[in-house]
Amino acid sequence: MSHPRKNFRRRLLLLAVSRQERRQRLQNPLAGDAVGRNAVFAQFGRYRQGTDGTLRAELKHVLAGDEGRVVAMHHNSGTRAGKRLDVDACIVFESKDGRFLDGREYVFDLHAWDEFWS
Repeated sequence: MSHPRKNFRRRLLLLAVSRQERRQRLQNPLAGDAVGRNAVFAQFGRYRQGTDGTLRAELKHVLAGDEGRVVAMHHNSGTRAGKRLDVDACIVFESKDGRFLDGREYVFDLHAWDEFWS
């Protein structure tokens, strides 16, 4: 059996949809849905570009349920325009037949995340 993290990374490449909750109060240019594989990878590219490559997502835990749900908990850190990001988050993936169909990202301190990107 392969290592769970290695298997998770392989499945991440198959991700079809990623969502990030939108808040109206702050104008976060990266909030909203990224639909489709190309849009998801473009979103990852915007994260990298917006932080001059300093954004890091350190995987902490991966939990898998019997009904195709996978939760990946991670810690995000980086710098941008004199601001420092230091927040925990998770992505809840829905999978079927070994492929991710949907992913919803939940940032535990959404105010700090929005402030960092606005």
